[in-house]
Amino acid sequence: MKFLIACALVLTVVAAEDVLVTKDDNFDFTKVSHDELTAVAMCFMNQGPCNDLMLSYKQHYPGAIIDACKRCNDTQKKLSKVYFGRLQKELPDVYHQLRKHMDPENKYFSKFLVAIDLSE
Repeated sequence: MKFLIACALVLTVVAAEDVLVTKDDNFDFTKVSHDELTAVAMCFMNQGPCNDLMLSYKQHYPGAIIDACKRCNDTQKKLSKVYFGRLQKELPDVYHQLRKHMDPENKYFSKFLVAIDLSE
């Protein structure tokens, strides 16, 4: 019985570690200016400063791109959809620069976009 409890605890810890944890999953990218959207992209591309919140996103995006956001929760997927969707429509040059930075060989980004329910 103790063995089963120990196994359950280990599985709970492993499952908890398999989810992305960011500083704030409720940030509203619908309300930020074009300058702020660009500043976030510059942070992600190591071309500008990052605040604590953007650093928490930046540390997870490489893995999220590669694994098509498998460890993202629904709120994180929505947040990504809003951010990348706004970049696509409103700042396409910045979007393409960021996409190239995050996936230079263009191997993963299309699957990431499908995972966050965003078309190319």
